[in-house]
Amino acid sequence: MRPDRLRWIVLLLVLLALPAAADWKRDYALGERAVRQSQWAEAERLFRQAAREEPTASERKRFEGVVFRDYAPYYWAGYAAWKQGACSRALEYWQDSANDPAVLAKIKDFKTQQDRGLAECRQQLAQATPATPPPAVASAPPQAPAAASTPPRPATPAVQTPVSQPTPRPAARPAASSAAAAPEALRKAVDAWLKGRYSELLRADPAALADTRARAQLHLLRAAVRHAQAELSDTPASELSAARDELRAARRTQANITADAVLFPPRFRAFVQDSR
Repeated sequence: MRPDRLRWIVLLLVLLALPAAADWKRDYALGERAVRQSQWAEAERLFRQAAREEPTASERKRFEGVVFRDYAPYYWAGYAAWKQGACSRALEYWQDSANDPAVLAKIKDFKTQQDRGLAECRQQLAQATPATPPPAVASAPPQAPAAASTPPRPATPAVQTPVSQPTPRPAARPAASSAAAAPEALRKAVDAWLKGRYSELLRADPAALADTRARAQLHLLRAAVRHAQAELSDTPASELSAARDELRAARRTQANITADAVLFPPRFRAFVQDSR
């Protein structure tokens, strides 16, 4: 691994470690807002993400200082999936071991609503499952008629076949040299992303990069900035729209581009996946 890439990775891990403890709180709050707006797919994604970071349900979870609130991410993820008609996913969330029924019983209406959804989904899935046909009885194969006895034939002497020599393979070609280092503009953009200098990154022009991969990566970094700004905004629609525009530009330049797990946080990678 090149020293400059190692430096980026170490710095990224340090930066991600600082706000990591609060990610589940932000995801949960954004998920509740999505529920109030009946944005069920977005709510499911956010509660699923919160559950990955902090799965344990509680009727009295510490959020900030002396602020305690109920916390049940698997309940809400299942509720959002149920609202979308995805009963299989809803059952997976509700039946997760971290979704403690005893905790839900202490939160107003949660257990009652979940029990109703469980009953409805189980009935729906049972009606959709076709009956299994009985196994077919295998009939005995017909017996072959007894072969007539024939006199033994004299043994034929074996013919020695000359062994052919293997065709010599051409000598292996030397491995190609390693790819050239990333352009300076892209390295500066990555450094700006890692250090949170978003306005500097947005000033970088992808069209100025001749290398198509570097241009696609710069579009992806700009999309990540727009997505991060949307999460911190009270009116995220315009920022999310700009993030999707950058993603489309990245995919026009490099169709198979993906968000690297080391460089980008889980929420943005989920956004990239959901935006396909």
